[in-house]
Amino acid sequence: MCRAIGCALIVGLICASRSLAAPQTWDYRGGGQWQQAPVAATNPSAPTSDPTLDRVEQLIASGRYDQAKDEGISWFKRNRSSPLADRALFLIAIAQDKSGNGIKAFYYFDQLLDEHPDSSLFATAMQKQYDIGDSYLRGRKMKFLGMPILGAEEEGVEIMYRVQQRAPSSPIAEKALLRTADFYFADRQYDLSQDAYGVFIRQYPRSPSVPRARLKQAYSAYALFHGPRFEITPIIDARERLATLMVEYPQISEQENIPAMLGQIDRAMSRKLYLTADFYRRTNELKAAAFNYRYLLRAYPDSDEAKLADARLKKLPSWALELPEPKVQQDTAALRTQPLPMPKVR
Repeated sequence: MCRAIGCALIVGLICASRSLAAPQTWDYRGGGQWQQAPVAATNPSAPTSDPTLDRVEQLIASGRYDQAKDEGISWFKRNRSSPLADRALFLIAIAQDKSGNGIKAFYYFDQLLDEHPDSSLFATAMQKQYDIGDSYLRGRKMKFLGMPILGAEEEGVEIMYRVQQRAPSSPIAEKALLRTADFYFADRQYDLSQDAYGVFIRQYPRSPSVPRARLKQAYSAYALFHGPRFEITPIIDARERLATLMVEYPQISEQENIPAMLGQIDRAMSRKLYLTADFYRRTNELKAAAFNYRYLLRAYPDSDEAKLADARLKKLPSWALELPEPKVQQDTAALRTQPLPMPKVR
């Protein structure tokens, strides 16, 4: 599987074998709700058992995965048009996965899904694909020279994305997209986690996981802020999202102590304003410096930087104060989430 992934997505797990329940599909019930419904068998008179496949299943149960794989492949080559071909592909995939080759197992499951869309094993095969992708995201290794030593996180993300493509509106797609976003967050790839959570929130707005997704999206933005001497846009996004969460989900706000985090953000933003104003002062752009000092005083009057700004203002020449005072919005929170454009300070 090729290594190339951006923001990614989706799909699921269940047990394996011919003793599984009837196939499942999803019906849209309105209001963003999906419900699983049984799919009628397409050929009720088709055989349900085969001695060779029964033996393959027994070999898997006894841990003889390589032998099960070889016998399953041999049977499939001779019986590609058999009504039991989907079961053969399923068992081969299980044997491949158990023997340590999750990528090959994924492709055998994929073949089952492509060639047998009405199979009673369809939903289970999708869930198994999700499980394989999840195992790689959790640290499962690919074999090299017979030893499991190669990390395969990108393959895991790709698997999630490809399974989601097959059933984009299903519950398993929702599960896989959130799993991908959580992986990026845990792996500190905050630019990707922020985007992935954003896609999840837009695609599944009624999901019960949305509040936590919005919280982690805000945390991702906050983590992209590297300090007051760098680009401030991420922390502005983080503050706006956290402020909205605090209003809409007071319980989460209390659990996560969001007010304290907003205080940290405000201190960082006031520091950024002061550094910007001081940059203008040191480069003899005194009118710009005065404007930013005043903006800081009005936006964050209780900050430590406000005291420093007031002292700086008093030392500026009168001509630098000729510009009108910055307009202050009535909504202080809105003002703080929309600071003036500021250059990077080196």
